[in-house]
Amino acid sequence: MAHYYVRNGYYYYQRRIPLDLRKFYSGANIKASLKTKDPAIAALFVAKFDRQYDAEFAQRRLNPDAEISQRDRELMAETALKDISDVLGIQFKSGEAKAGFANDTTDEDGRPILEEVVGKLDVLTDYVIDKYDGQGASSEALGKAIIDVAKSGRTYFLSDVRGMYAQRKAGTREEHDIRRDWGLLIEHLGEDIPVQNLRRHHATSFRDSLSQLGRATIAKYLGRIRAGLEIYRKEVNRSFDNVFKDVDLSGIGAAPVERKPLSPAQAADLIDKLTKRNDQNDLDRILLLLLATGARLGEIVGVRLEDVREDVAAGITSLNITGHEKRRLKNKGSEREVPVVLFGLTALKAQVDQAQASKSDYLFPRYNKTEKTNSNSASAAVNKRMKALGFKEFSAHNLRHTVKRLMRDAGVPQDLRDAVQGHGGQSVAETYGRGVALGRLERALMGALENLVI
Repeated sequence: MAHYYVRNGYYYYQRRIPLDLRKFYSGANIKASLKTKDPAIAALFVAKFDRQYDAEFAQRRLNPDAEISQRDRELMAETALKDISDVLGIQFKSGEAKAGFANDTTDEDGRPILEEVVGKLDVLTDYVIDKYDGQGASSEALGKAIIDVAKSGRTYFLSDVRGMYAQRKAGTREEHDIRRDWGLLIEHLGEDIPVQNLRRHHATSFRDSLSQLGRATIAKYLGRIRAGLEIYRKEVNRSFDNVFKDVDLSGIGAAPVERKPLSPAQAADLIDKLTKRNDQNDLDRILLLLLATGARLGEIVGVRLEDVREDVAAGITSLNITGHEKRRLKNKGSEREVPVVLFGLTALKAQVDQAQASKSDYLFPRYNKTEKTNSNSASAAVNKRMKALGFKEFSAHNLRHTVKRLMRDAGVPQDLRDAVQGHGGQSVAETYGRGVALGRLERALMGALENLVI
């Protein structure tokens, strides 16, 4: 789709801002008058702006927290001009002229030399006027050709393909998985490279970087990369060789790991170490809340302050675990309200104070600074903390299984265990009413956990 329209004979640039990037801009569209009636000259501007904004959008997706300065935009414009000058057979030479000025010299072949022209197209437009002015159809043909080049000849980066694929799954759990897996690929490569630069060795090295995971999980990760690249191949470049196709998985991947729970003694030891730390921080409190609630790590780190509820009359503090703009839940059945008791309650109150002091809307601010809750980063940090405390064979997810086992051993009925951990089906609140349900869940958790407190 060409990003331009004509009004009263003059050309205007117009481009819709992608939904995931609109928070960075004041409106839904980018608009600019090209101040020309000549289709060839307008086409040059359209090509420049297209390439410039392609680069800007890619940069924002790669690093949402980074500031894009005026100089960054100038460099993007300079790169765009170079690409366009290559299309036209005009030599580009940067860094020798002031912004907005172009030297009119020619190279040894008589071609105009385009020096640094930031946001300007003086030499190019002069060149087009000299060569095509007054030729009518020829000018229009050149304009169309340049616009087509800007569309089909743009450089697609990995982040662009990720966006194309994720947009198709917008609002689903799969969208989160797609963005995560493609983010891991970009992180593994060290930069957001053009899709055309992908090679087979990139695919195999990425596969090898996942070797600590089970083979089935690795296959899923690679499958999402392969599917995204197929979309790119079909919609953008039919000649593209999908290097993630038929990646060999024989002998790859760790053996399936049994999510064994901590023993009661181990759980008590972990709680003791965490509660007696003089330098207790948010990682320690995440661990305590995981052990107190049996929740998933992503559910805990994505809690908003508004999700912390206190029923003064009943004397119950709870977490309302629900999906929101930064964090989606695994499924509908995962939505629930879980009482927080004992050591978990102490950790929760301390973390609420810390979050309020930092003026954050989220219980764990440092994992909610970007567009999505950064559960991957939290998982890596929490697992590292567990190893440092002497629990080298366990991860955060083992704590969820620990609570499940403790509740079962304490004789907690299946419906209450499912309600605590968000295992689908009709909720306890629907059966008994919210107040009664929270009281039953609180007693169930107290019975399962109270013997762990030394």
